[in-house]
Amino acid sequence: MVSGSGLWFEPYAYQADAEYMGPYVYKDGDTPILTYDRSQSSYDYVSRDFYKIVSNGETEPKFTKAYHDEVLDCDMVNCSAPMYNADGTYMGCVTVDITLDDSESGQPDVSRKNRKSISDFVGWNLSLYTGFR
Repeated sequence: MVSGSGLWFEPYAYQADAEYMGPYVYKDGDTPILTYDRSQSSYDYVSRDFYKIVSNGETEPKFTKAYHDEVLDCDMVNCSAPMYNADGTYMGCVTVDITLDDSESGQPDVSRKNRKSISDFVGWNLSLYTGFR
């Protein structure tokens, strides 16, 4: 199940006086919540795996290794897709957070088919919302 999504800009790429710009959306019940709480040096998203795995010239979405999220108390992965501007300059990444233990079996479904559909979803959202593709 998708638990959230973020748009993480390269430092100062969004605007010259904003080192961190990372709007993040999650659901609280049925209500989508937009927060900028992670747009600060204390969170330092550029040092996190979800950002680093696509910040080195990658062109395809990548998945992080599974980890346990202490806040949500569940196992999850992040799917990250790089963003580039029209000149090919890396602008940051878009992420989708996916919980792994929400299926009936309690086991993650990270089959090749499921990874491909998630990757397509991330790519579609990137082109729709940012115009970078």
